[in-house]
Amino acid sequence: MRLPDKLEFNVEVKWDGETGGLVNVGGRRLLIEIPKEFGGKGGNFCPDELLMASIGGCLLTTLIWLAKRLKVKLSDVEVQVKGIVEGGLSGYEVSRVEASISVTIKRGEDKARVERLVKLAEEYCHITRALSQGVRLQLEDIVKVEGSKRA
Repeated sequence: MRLPDKLEFNVEVKWDGETGGLVNVGGRRLLIEIPKEFGGKGGNFCPDELLMASIGGCLLTTLIWLAKRLKVKLSDVEVQVKGIVEGGLSGYEVSRVEASISVTIKRGEDKARVERLVKLAEEYCHITRALSQGVRLQLEDIVKVEGSKRA
């Protein structure tokens, strides 16, 4: 199976008029909002939680993909992620992320091989690599005047 050289992911986030918004990813929807500590209602995910979910999800799916490819049978996989956000002079920032990968295997499975597999998942998870190496971020600002055709 040949893997693609490049993948592109497009996400649209639209304000709900209150304390959050609607994330649209290829027709699938997810509600987000300001954390409760900052005046949100607390009923939906905040972006920080989704960042931690992305880290955990990438580690999990990378491990599963590698296990299938290398024909390693896993009984269970669980990833725990904790993110610390702290305020500073330039505002809030994610100061630390801690992740733990727990894998259960059946008796007779090569434990050392699975341990190497976990390390490979940590190495090949592109989201953790992007965060630890610093990814290029390009922002574009557009301010429109209501009722005007020009920005």
